[in-house]
Amino acid sequence: ANRWIGWPGIASDDLSDTERKDIVTELKKHHCYPVFLTQKQLQGFYNGYSNSVLWPLFHHMKVEAGDTAANWRAYKEVNRLYAETTLKLSRDTDRLWLHDYQLMLLPEMIRVARPKGRIGFFLHIPFPSPDLFLASSHAASLAKGLLGADLVGMHTASYTDNFLAACRELGIGIIGPRKVVLPERIVRVTDLPIGIDYKKFADASRSLDVSLEHKKLLWKYRGKKVILTIDRLDPSKGLVGRLKAYRMLLAENPKLHGKVVMVMQAMPSRTEVAAYQKLRVDVGEAHRTLIGHFRHEIGHYYWEQLVKGRREDECREVFGDHDNPTYSEALEKYYKDGAPGDWAQGYVSAYATMHPWEDFAETFAVWLTPDNAWRSRYRGWPALKKLEYVDELMTALRGKPPSEVVTDPVDPLWKMRKTLRR
Repeated sequence: ANRWIGWPGIASDDLSDTERKDIVTELKKHHCYPVFLTQKQLQGFYNGYSNSVLWPLFHHMKVEAGDTAANWRAYKEVNRLYAETTLKLSRDTDRLWLHDYQLMLLPEMIRVARPKGRIGFFLHIPFPSPDLFLASSHAASLAKGLLGADLVGMHTASYTDNFLAACRELGIGIIGPRKVVLPERIVRVTDLPIGIDYKKFADASRSLDVSLEHKKLLWKYRGKKVILTIDRLDPSKGLVGRLKAYRMLLAENPKLHGKVVMVMQAMPSRTEVAAYQKLRVDVGEAHRTLIGHFRHEIGHYYWEQLVKGRREDECREVFGDHDNPTYSEALEKYYKDGAPGDWAQGYVSAYATMHPWEDFAETFAVWLTPDNAWRSRYRGWPALKKLEYVDELMTALRGKPPSEVVTDPVDPLWKMRKTLRR
């Protein structure tokens, strides 16, 4: 049977010996096996190095804090604990699937102990440009760590290109098309896009709760154009930039007053990390500034409640989760099904950390303007490249069933399994 190995979600300091045994027993029923970590290890490995160093670095943001010798030691120590647990629970013939930026050293650690092992690794976040990655004092260790795998998967071709370019600069192996040739073996590096459980969300969108919420939204925002953003409360999402762009949009386009509303969902996360705590404050300040200037143009009720720190279970009631996605699904249904009058349909989404927020104000203005002459006049704007993508996406989604939109779905794990069998 397949086995899952990971942290059980609570610091071992807070557990008695009996509780630890109970957790092990209960998880084993589901083929899951815990790696227990102390609060100190979590602080250094997870909050410190993983989320204060790697997360901003890999999202092209400035590393403000956390790049300390102590945090790096904690990162290596926890990766070693994962290696020990994985080796103890697996056989030489097992295929191992390792995941994400928290465990970038793990493939090499397992490879040292198991030279003939079959190891796959998937990175769930972007891989940065080589110049940014190589600025890290641990770049070589991280790259060699990933190359312990037989197959390294990333979301897009540009991320794999970045990784291969970084390996070339570091002088690791011989770089070929989608591969790194090492003295003892070849590591394949390829893009394996992943998605969501579409059927689960599609079924939820047809539920009674979602239908009722959908009708409320149609009435609440009648006669207005809506800008919808749904994100975690995370520095990489450009939330403050979006609010500044929206303020600029309203300031420079008085005719839009009373005709446009911005609905922003932002689920709090990693609340122990200083950068996330600061973002919470910054977003709140940007929101209050907007409210002061343009009270009637801002749809903020749900978003404001969430940012102010509602408990997680209360947030699920308002926003929904995988099992009860009422509010979010109602918004999705609103965009999918359309609405009467002068409603706009579409998402305005991009990495605001990589583009000036003024570009987004321009994008908003063009998108919200009914005269298509704006589009032809400013076709060369960088901001419109994002807009053109949104147009294509929404054109595809309107009037076409999902089976026609996604013509060649690929299960990335199936693809990885097939690759490793070769």
